[in-house]
Amino acid sequence: MHSSKDYKVFTCGAFLIVCARLASADSIRVEGEWFEDVYISETSSMYYVRVPSDGSVISVRISDVDPQDVRISENRGEREALNRRWRENRAGIDARRTSENRIQDFPFAADISDWLEPLLEKHHFPALAAGVILDGQLVAQGATGLRKVGDDARVTVNDAFHLGSCTKAITATLVGMLIEEGKLQWDTTILDVFTDLVDTIHPQYRGVTVRHLLAHQSGIPKHSWPEGMGFRKVHDIPGSPREQRAAYLRLILAEEPEAPPGTKMIYSNTGYAAAGAMAEEVTDTDWETLIRQRIFTPLRMHTAGFDDMASPGQVDGPWQHRLGTGTAQPIAPGRYTDNPAALAPAGKIHASIGDWSKFILAHLEGARQNNMLRRETYQALYTPAFGGNYAGGWLLVDRPWGGGRVLTHAGSNNQNYCVVWMAPKKNFAALVATNVGGAGSGVDKACDQVVWALVQKYLLKE
Repeated sequence: MHSSKDYKVFTCGAFLIVCARLASADSIRVEGEWFEDVYISETSSMYYVRVPSDGSVISVRISDVDPQDVRISENRGEREALNRRWRENRAGIDARRTSENRIQDFPFAADISDWLEPLLEKHHFPALAAGVILDGQLVAQGATGLRKVGDDARVTVNDAFHLGSCTKAITATLVGMLIEEGKLQWDTTILDVFTDLVDTIHPQYRGVTVRHLLAHQSGIPKHSWPEGMGFRKVHDIPGSPREQRAAYLRLILAEEPEAPPGTKMIYSNTGYAAAGAMAEEVTDTDWETLIRQRIFTPLRMHTAGFDDMASPGQVDGPWQHRLGTGTAQPIAPGRYTDNPAALAPAGKIHASIGDWSKFILAHLEGARQNNMLRRETYQALYTPAFGGNYAGGWLLVDRPWGGGRVLTHAGSNNQNYCVVWMAPKKNFAALVATNVGGAGSGVDKACDQVVWALVQKYLLKE
């Protein structure tokens, strides 16, 4: 923060200081245009300019503004009056909006939908959404393209995108909450919770703990289907989602592990399904309800859910697509078009880019202070318990642009793709999502290129 004067001026010019003392409100020049009688707040890298006359907000990087063009008043009464006027006008705007538009009210976020358009065209995505978090704020978000190839309906920033395996960090966060409450411990075993499996569980799984499951060190094979079953048969397991998960685990935990627990990192959707089922058992509450009550609702993730992103037979949200012979083929919403409920804790959540950003922002803040988890719990989630570079729904890698250690994860059900890169040392994150996928499609590399463009624009300022 700056020193206290009658008026804050970011220059030593005597003439400007004298003139500034005559004013009683903030002012700033952005791209050659002066904004007078405004209320300016700031972070270490951004100015947020509240315009009381119309309730709008302008966000601008501090480095993009000449210090002589920013003047912040020390007249507290006048500044508070301007801020109240802004809030009143903002409330009027919100009252006139539809509930859909109110869902994603991020007044400090620049709309980068147009900026994303060339990247959409370059990589031939049906639709593309992205968000940028910097210094504790969602500073930019946008969405562009089509909800469904062959239809004119365009995506909006409020549309939900499939998060795939980025669901794992959300499930791990839920587990962290239950550990803080004493309902689980890092060393709680599957058999501690599911005592009825004592006669059927494979002997090598008896000692598998929460810590093993969240680190992909349980020895459970990578394949997700019990012997003699496939995608559709797992979908057709009878009962509620919670009952399906319990039945699914009984089958797969009776089979031989791929490796002894704690000896090999084997990426396993089943392991996270087991962690979610353990959370259900110790709370007597289904995983979906736990996620809604403990994560979606507190973080106001209004668009987040577990079902199709669009209604059956409608184009009221993004359709999934699979790359066939070079062309994205739309997939209508339906029963067998996403992961089965048994695997939901590993990869079935969807959310708008802004709502997903709320969860990522909570993790960025958690590196510095307690919020929905204590700092030490976050650190435990980010620490590989058995070596390697995976922990708590995150892959840990080093990147110079991130100041060293960064966290990343991608998600895909082969019909969508998303990726997030989070750099705690820079208080920065970039998120990208699209409604197309497919093994070997190159969508993963294309999305990483979009992330890199965001890193260059907002972090490296290239």
